[in-house]
Amino acid sequence: MVTHRTATPGRVGSNLGYGVDATFSFYQNVRIDTYLAGTQTEGRSGDDRSYRGSFDYNGDRYGSRLNGSWSNRTSCRRSASFAEPTCGATSCRRGSARAHRGIPHVRKFTAQASINYSTNDQNRLDTREIVGSFQTELVNTDVAGIMYTDTFDRPVRPFDVATGVRIPVGEYDFHTLQLSYTGGQQRKISGAIVYEAGTYYGGTQQSISVNTARMEITPRLSLDPSVSLNALDLPQASFTATVFRTRATYTVTPRMFVSGIVQYNSTTASRGSNLRLRWEYAPGSELFVVTDDFDTMSRPLSTTLRSRAFVVKVNRLFRP
Repeated sequence: MVTHRTATPGRVGSNLGYGVDATFSFYQNVRIDTYLAGTQTEGRSGDDRSYRGSFDYNGDRYGSRLNGSWSNRTSCRRSASFAEPTCGATSCRRGSARAHRGIPHVRKFTAQASINYSTNDQNRLDTREIVGSFQTELVNTDVAGIMYTDTFDRPVRPFDVATGVRIPVGEYDFHTLQLSYTGGQQRKISGAIVYEAGTYYGGTQQSISVNTARMEITPRLSLDPSVSLNALDLPQASFTATVFRTRATYTVTPRMFVSGIVQYNSTTASRGSNLRLRWEYAPGSELFVVTDDFDTMSRPLSTTLRSRAFVVKVNRLFRP
């Protein structure tokens, strides 16, 4: 890809943009993705290139990913690696801690490890994240997991984690432990329960959440509720952030359904609702009617904002 553009009449300047990308597949499980892109702008100097390379081995039992990228736009370099050895409960042999042949109700064990490493253009470490996890998948498709994350972050400018609570510039090293249990989608009530605890930007945090949940009320009506409670104790303040969201879907016919969403976020003091109708009136042709209502509630250090929208979209597929 190559593009070139000159300035509009009466102005001086030009810009050249170029890029190339490639994907290589070897054998059945090896894949390499690469790209190189850059720009040249008249009157500006410096390195305007960006590039990336990744190696992916996705075997049946073991796998790994390696990524490296650089971008002058964000003045940072990023690299990442990922390893995922997988062991089936009825076929795993020594090489893990012990053989797992014949464990009742267990289908598969999965262990994962990854590291993400980001530096700026002067090779100074800005972000590092080391993650290790272990999952047990049961025969009934339920999954129990544990994950440990070690994080280093060096924000270059302050940022807000809640209204009136700002994390200052500095160096932060913190860690979290997460426990989760996910119920199989074949049940009338399914979803994931997640508990997480650890340190966070000079303080501590604990959270419990229910997400990806689904409740089948009737064959036509279902609810997808999610809720998250996050208690943070920071040097700046202590508070509890609550996020609640529920979607209700009613299937009128196989080609028509109505869905509604209600959500609330205590951190940003916002709430919203959305109602959508989708009708496939002909194969490949659809009608959408959407209403949206969003507002932030008045409170100290926040701005009251309200927005409403009504959208109608129609598309038609013509076949020769």
